[in-house]
Amino acid sequence: MFDKFQQSNSISIIEALYPEQITISLSPEEINRAKPREQDYSNDWARHNAWLNRLSVDAICKWLQEEIETDERIQIWEEDLLHTIWEVVNGTAIELSGKRIILIPKEDLDTEEFIVPAEWIKIHDWVGDYYLAVQVNLEDMWLRVWGCTTHKQIMQKGEYDSIWCNYCIGVEELISDLDVMLVARKYDAVNKLDVAPLSTFTRSQVNELMAELKQPSSFSPRYKVDIDRWCTFIADNQRRNKLYKRRKSVIKKPVIKINIKNWFKGIFEDFYYTDSEFFHPRGMLTPQWMNIYSQNLQTQEGISKSLEIDLGIKTFILQTIATINQNNNSDLLIKIYPSLKSEFLDLPVGIKVKIMDIEKNTLIEKEVSENEKTGRIECSIKDIQENEIYVIEMYFDGFSQICEIKF
Repeated sequence: MFDKFQQSNSISIIEALYPEQITISLSPEEINRAKPREQDYSNDWARHNAWLNRLSVDAICKWLQEEIETDERIQIWEEDLLHTIWEVVNGTAIELSGKRIILIPKEDLDTEEFIVPAEWIKIHDWVGDYYLAVQVNLEDMWLRVWGCTTHKQIMQKGEYDSIWCNYCIGVEELISDLDVMLVARKYDAVNKLDVAPLSTFTRSQVNELMAELKQPSSFSPRYKVDIDRWCTFIADNQRRNKLYKRRKSVIKKPVIKINIKNWFKGIFEDFYYTDSEFFHPRGMLTPQWMNIYSQNLQTQEGISKSLEIDLGIKTFILQTIATINQNNNSDLLIKIYPSLKSEFLDLPVGIKVKIMDIEKNTLIEKEVSENEKTGRIECSIKDIQENEIYVIEMYFDGFSQICEIKF
């Protein structure tokens, strides 16, 4: 729930601590409007990255428009292709009277150093004149520009982190008052240094890289290859757009078909195990796991079967429990657990389960969200009649598994 007092109090504290910095309040509507749809990006990191960047560019452009001359206009660089950048890199470029300003948002409280992805420093067409460090506070609904520097300053005073492929520059090297940038931009000072030209690729090299980089992951693929090869690859708009589309495409596995009517005749699919077959012979479980499964896998009556569902980098357990009720119809209970191989007792953020009818109308939808800790998801449907068909879809990090259940 929106707490205007909390927001006002938080902003007042920030403004008292940093009176020379720009702090902008965000409304609940602005925050919700900036949040991307799940299908717009391939993983949670990219979705959150896009969220922070959209909030930042909208708020800062609005603030700048009020500060500059009335005949000046702000343009968002590559506005139609921002999604292809935010899928893989943090940052947004805006252009103001011939000067390019790079916005780099983050949520971290640590503002001791400004971290700039190497792409914004190494790729000639991406390089900016000025770089703004932006802190976003989603909980208290504000953002602040806590520092400004130039490409030249980053190259001369910053340090390159070859592990994370970022340039880092200390807060003491930053200008905290944006008015300084607004005045300085009108002069012809040299704020950019020359950058080394990027290499070129053959068609076969492009295809090889595309095959590697398009693979689903819970993070940006920028770490999968050498940074110079990566920069060369994504500098091309067409390649980057193609990569975005390939990564965004959900990988759907073959439909698993389950016939519950046959279960009550003693006929079961080969891939299903009884709970005792599935859990107990599969190696030694830790006491924690044994306690969880012994509590959660109990059923009073009916038939319970389990199988593993592979969704890319994570594997889950799908337990299906079918019972006959007093109306002589079926009741269905679905439970999702972490894999027995998982070192974590809780399900990962982003795992989603939907139950739909045969027309694909969503009846139940559950998702593990941030700040939520749970060891299982449960969904149930009551009083199912003979020959009805329901569809279960499990989704995680670009992978989807559909199970079709016939009664």
